[in-house]
Amino acid sequence: MTLDQFIEKHGITMTLKKVEENPYLFDSSSMTNHYRATLRFQGRKMSVPFSTGSAWKEDPTVKVVLNCLANDAVSVEVARSFGEWADDLGLSSDLAQWERVYRASCKQTERLKKFLGPHLYRVLVWQVDKD
Repeated sequence: MTLDQFIEKHGITMTLKKVEENPYLFDSSSMTNHYRATLRFQGRKMSVPFSTGSAWKEDPTVKVVLNCLANDAVSVEVARSFGEWADDLGLSSDLAQWERVYRASCKQTERLKKFLGPHLYRVLVWQVDKD
């Protein structure tokens, strides 16, 4: 199943609101567009900050945001610790800053599980073709 099919099958929708900054970015110099993305599914909602660079000329879609959430979840799921997560992503500088990002990614992953429910979360993260 593709990500587009997953979104359509489950009726996942999203609204965007432009905001001034992304509170989770510690170096936002390359990011120029900041949003609060609110996903909706079966009466539940999940809001996340989302940023894009200057090359983006269109607002992000539900597919783009959900793909990023799923990829972040994979990075958290396969790591056993912050150190392993940082190594997997090739991070070596500003580790204290990156640890804040890791903790936020862990919380976001738990919120995504609650938003979709455990079964659909596993389908999204491990079975859906996200390309």
